[in-house]
Amino acid sequence: ENLLFGVFAYVLVAYQFLKTQLRFELGIDFIILKRFEFMFLYLAVPVLYYFIRSYFAFPRTKLMRAWDIIAAAACLVLAGCLVSVFLIQSLAITWTIQKTIGQPAWIPLILGSIGLLTYQALRGSRDGLYMLGGFAIILIAMILDILSSRGLFLFPRMMSYFFLAFVMSIALVLANRFVRLSKEVEDLNANLEQKVKDRTNQLKESLDHVRSLK
Repeated sequence: ENLLFGVFAYVLVAYQFLKTQLRFELGIDFIILKRFEFMFLYLAVPVLYYFIRSYFAFPRTKLMRAWDIIAAAACLVLAGCLVSVFLIQSLAITWTIQKTIGQPAWIPLILGSIGLLTYQALRGSRDGLYMLGGFAIILIAMILDILSSRGLFLFPRMMSYFFLAFVMSIALVLANRFVRLSKEVEDLNANLEQKVKDRTNQLKESLDHVRSLK
């Protein structure tokens, strides 16, 4: 899950960079930069979904297995869209594919992320609650940016501003988990010798009991 979150952070940072004027300082053709921009968009949502999916342990129910299949199908659609970015020469067609196929394919992954986080939050998981709050922030920014890019209204891009809050919420969750694991390891190391002695005594008592029965 740490690897997936790192990949997601790098992908989103690269996408945000390509939306700034600094991209023109790279000396790379504008068409190529737009293709990479589309590529990062298609990667971001699946990576975020599987970060959430791998972070928590979920019961292997029929519903969960069915949803895994739906999520995998959505990712295959997005993979096809990603490949088309480098096969189709026209950016207008590429943008049409994103609007009509790519963005709708995000919906199952976004809904799945909300459902998984809500499930964990309702079970009393603080990590799930923190992630749900951070995900809600970035989801609002994503919806505003999509509506603005479709020309429904004029609004400044919000993802750059909301991204920091989201990253901080996830970083807090990962840091808390690391602290919890470190405390568990310290406790195991501190009590390991005593636990070994207790276990040895239990085995000895069991052996003596078996001998007395014989």
